[in-house]
Amino acid sequence: MSQHAGGIELLHARYSNHRFGAHSHEFWAIGAVLAGAKDLSARRDGSHILRAGDVYVIPPLAVHAGQCAYSTACEYTILYCPDAEWRAHCADCNISLDDFSMRGLRLPDLAREISEFADGTLTSTLLNQTAVAAWDCLLENLLRSSRASPATSAQDREGLAPPRIVAVRDFLVANWATHVSLSELAAVASLSTYELTRRFTAAYGLPPHRYQVLLRVQQAKALLLQGATISEAAMQTGFADQSHLGRHFKSLLGLTPGAVARTARPARSF
Repeated sequence: MSQHAGGIELLHARYSNHRFGAHSHEFWAIGAVLAGAKDLSARRDGSHILRAGDVYVIPPLAVHAGQCAYSTACEYTILYCPDAEWRAHCADCNISLDDFSMRGLRLPDLAREISEFADGTLTSTLLNQTAVAAWDCLLENLLRSSRASPATSAQDREGLAPPRIVAVRDFLVANWATHVSLSELAAVASLSTYELTRRFTAAYGLPPHRYQVLLRVQQAKALLLQGATISEAAMQTGFADQSHLGRHFKSLLGLTPGAVARTARPARSF
């Protein structure tokens, strides 16, 4: 179930067979594996396997996928934190944003703390003032733990996009609701369509068209959390119908549009 509260999105899930397509988030994702193991690698090569008791942080726009590892069910909790909120806490703790690149930290106590915070918020057992204190404490514990762990290597940062590819990504973000042809994007980057696709996929893990589908799904999710119906969300984000939206939504987010729509309500501030 997903819930939007005070700018933080919460997800507590258990999957056995579902495979997420390659995707990214606009928020920082703070995850805790509670049971089983999961593979975050977009290429499904086992390069990002996380086990019960591991805590991990995924930066915005970092492309990843997801499936249960070792053919066992996986249970986990994720908190999605807006970029401005995360940056403010990192600055307060003198933590570099470069320190995060989907690496797992073996922190079973913190994993339980993340799970308890999310479950308490989802079930309304945390009062607003208590939730504020719990959230600040949780982030402080996470950032202190990350400071004590090895920093992200230069190799982890090799995928940073060059300016012309960033310009294409920004163009897609600005025009997510419009059908943009590959030739238009190639003109933005002054590259051939082949070279653009190759470089964009290397930088963001998805080809341009798939990246725009992801942007539309993210917009649809935001509309659903604001109370829009599934048909309204599909129409406003450029999908042919509810079924078309549903296929991409489930593949990328692991939830149906209906599951997200059922959680929509006025956000609780904390």
